[in-house]
Amino acid sequence: MEFQFKVFDPSISNTADKIATHFGYRPYMVERYISMFGIDETREYLLANEELSPFTIRVNTLKTEPNSLIASLKSKGYTFSQNNIIPNAYSIDLNEEMMSLIPDESHNSNEHVSSPQGYERDTKTLKQLDWGRPSYLDDDYEGNLEKKQRKKSFNHLRGKHTATLGSTHEYLMGEYYIQDLASMFPAFYLNPQKTDFVIDMCAAPGGKTTYLAQLMSNQGNIFALEKDKKRIKPLIYNIRRCGVLNTTVLNIDATSTHKKSFSPDKILLDAPCTGEGLIRDDPTRKTSKSITDITGMMRKQFSLLQSAIKSIKPGGVIMYSTCSIAPEENEFVIQKALNSFTDMEILSLNDEWGLPGYINVFNLDLSEELLKARRLFPHIHNTIGFFYCLLRKRK
Repeated sequence: MEFQFKVFDPSISNTADKIATHFGYRPYMVERYISMFGIDETREYLLANEELSPFTIRVNTLKTEPNSLIASLKSKGYTFSQNNIIPNAYSIDLNEEMMSLIPDESHNSNEHVSSPQGYERDTKTLKQLDWGRPSYLDDDYEGNLEKKQRKKSFNHLRGKHTATLGSTHEYLMGEYYIQDLASMFPAFYLNPQKTDFVIDMCAAPGGKTTYLAQLMSNQGNIFALEKDKKRIKPLIYNIRRCGVLNTTVLNIDATSTHKKSFSPDKILLDAPCTGEGLIRDDPTRKTSKSITDITGMMRKQFSLLQSAIKSIKPGGVIMYSTCSIAPEENEFVIQKALNSFTDMEILSLNDEWGLPGYINVFNLDLSEELLKARRLFPHIHNTIGFFYCLLRKRK
């Protein structure tokens, strides 16, 4: 079947409707997951979305060195696991001392909220807690009210820990950035060099911009573009906090990038999206988006990518990424770009961790080049859902 640049809007089966009701999703989403994964893997995916994604930080080597920072934070009660893919990335667990700093909602709340497996503050880490995870169509499923009560307590615990991480002396001094592991991959694989001119097309709040500067050792030049004036302030704050000196912030619409006299070596386009990959951290996204939202986003994403392609110099590379798992916002956008610009190609990544992009989905055949793209899923990689693809303009 010939590729079509449109959204897959399925008929809803009784199975999808029933699963969607129990897990709190819009039925069209679950039907699409079944088409993408099959029933069994859909179950694994939905259950993984009920678990908390690991807390990760990126040590900012523009301000400190990892051993010093880790030692300092360990003295405050944090424990760490170093990531074996992204340098200077660490996942954070709560040890017994940190757990004792967080209120026990099941005792301090006016309403009793119990954990399915009990809340043993002195023995369990946050990652091991299993609150808010629904049974999969089990007979003993305890109902939506109990699930919401558990989720409320679960989110309170997460919020307390996030606030703690964002208020340490080291954080305020810019020695680390709180960043999901998946969102570190685009800058890492774009691999900017010290002499490069790089554009970050949708830069706020600055996680990827500051990582680009870190990878470039504060050399070269970065233009951080942001359309929304309200998002400029946190972008500038994070750039200053992290000691970034090689970046210029521009309040412009990135879809007009090609109309400027830019000729960058590299472009990072972490495109705005429906955020369907963020459900495990933001459960409201189970119901906040519709098919129409996907349609609108894919058009915006292609407009941004088209502008990037017209701007990049011959031989230059573009990293396209989203925190959506919808093929329309990812492979379909890349496929349309390949069809529209014959001088563009997908580059292979030295990445055996992520899964290949789809080349057949929703009964549509796509270019085999998309096998070079990468996908991350909560039930496989224990991250948010994520997509990234590196493109090059041929000389």
